[in-house]
Amino acid sequence: MILYQELAEISGVAHGRRGETTLALDVLRRLRHDILICALRPRQRLRFQELKDRYRVNVGPLREALVQLASEGLVEIEPRRGCRVAAISLADLIDTTNTRVLIEKEALRQSIGEGGIEWEAQLVAAFHRLAATELNATDSGLPPEWAVAHRDFHDALTAACGSPLLREIRARLFDRANRYRMLSTLSPTHLREKSSEHRNLTESALSRNTGQALALIERHLRDTGRLAVEALRDLDPAAAPAASTQAIPSLNQHGGQS
Repeated sequence: MILYQELAEISGVAHGRRGETTLALDVLRRLRHDILICALRPRQRLRFQELKDRYRVNVGPLREALVQLASEGLVEIEPRRGCRVAAISLADLIDTTNTRVLIEKEALRQSIGEGGIEWEAQLVAAFHRLAATELNATDSGLPPEWAVAHRDFHDALTAACGSPLLREIRARLFDRANRYRMLSTLSPTHLREKSSEHRNLTESALSRNTGQALALIERHLRDTGRLAVEALRDLDPAAAPAASTQAIPSLNQHGGQS
């Protein structure tokens, strides 16, 4: 993602196309956002005329954005049939969740070990903003600003990790998992109260209780994954049979602490 933006900016300057490059990057960000929050649903056909009307741009920037999103696994390009939003699947959800647990735990471990007073202050502020948005929740769900605050909180948890590559991989996995998390928010039956989870994570990280923090983040991610499996089962029972939640085992099955 970062490399694409840097190359695009260099290319734009070289060809006198800075304005067009900026427009392409803006469309890329907006398209990615709409896919990740399921405003553009899985398998939805992406027709150029509809996208032009929606984002008010020409075909060129749209084509560039779709090619980049295809490289990220968010768009599928079908020869002679056009583009569509990438499908979701139980296998991908399980793989994403299990891989995310591994990466998130290592990034958090490094962040707790290397973070200083600035990291602590940023984490406290991020948690405060997240908790404040949760106060505006209604029976129909969380407010739109919660998604931004939620991402900022998880970014803040691992911000002191010393590996830029690890942080980038973690961010990519967060985005990939976010589509599945959004599925669980489409049905009130799959919502859960998470403010205490975020508070406990914050307190464990700030107290440098690494073992507890790693156990909490694993449970947090796996619980989210299991709710997404249940939501996927509601949307497509054949894609997520009843036993499928066992594929995202609980923390205790991994030998962690409860």
